[in-house]
Amino acid sequence: MKDNTLAIARYHWLIEEIKKLKLQSPGKEIAKKTGFSVGSVSNLLNGKRTVTENFLAAFCTAFKLDIKKAEKAIAQRTILPAGELQELSASLQPRPSRKKEIIILGKNPNQRLRPEDYAQAFGDWAGLPMYNTPITATFVETYRDDRLYQPQYYLHDPRFRDCDFGAIITGDSMHSEIRHGDFVACKEVTDTRFIVYGDIYYIVASNGLETCKYVNIDPANPDNLLLVPKNDKLSPSPLPKDMLVRLYKVRGIVRGY
Repeated sequence: MKDNTLAIARYHWLIEEIKKLKLQSPGKEIAKKTGFSVGSVSNLLNGKRTVTENFLAAFCTAFKLDIKKAEKAIAQRTILPAGELQELSASLQPRPSRKKEIIILGKNPNQRLRPEDYAQAFGDWAGLPMYNTPITATFVETYRDDRLYQPQYYLHDPRFRDCDFGAIITGDSMHSEIRHGDFVACKEVTDTRFIVYGDIYYIVASNGLETCKYVNIDPANPDNLLLVPKNDKLSPSPLPKDMLVRLYKVRGIVRGY
């Protein structure tokens, strides 16, 4: 019980100090200054890992805080009444959520991972940033700017390590392959001279169109791409190749929302 009390006290002291610092991107800034990985710091801030003495010392040194005052403030928290302690303990528990269903797309995809495979998804990699916003021209230009966009969460799946981001899908044009509210893991296609036709892509066009579709060649005009919906109530749409601004291969679908 004593160890649990100390862990809770350290965690809440840490969160309060971070709020005082008013960091724009706490996870990244703390990781950079303390030398801990972004993934480790993220787990600490989410209450998934215990705040150790080593991290506490590194945090105080990095942000020029008095370690003795910090330890004293933490010690005072460990003698809180039982009711308050239980309330703090409950606040550390992750909120229940529906299990995410991850669907990997592509030829012969690896749909199952062994537990040891997931070890590749941690360390210095923070995970794939998943944004609760549709992909737009503005988004793809600025999603790396923490002042404009904050990921809803990071997906720790090594199969998406080479992807750029995940974003939410709106609309039902790809139902039931991709449903409204699903997230897609995207990797940018930097050379659009070669496209694997028949696969799912997210397209950003010069006229403001942003859409997720199967991409095929237009049999009526080789200078066009044919954007084909999964929903058979909708018709395919031709898109001139010179209108293509950005193209992202959809590598996977994340459900559970």
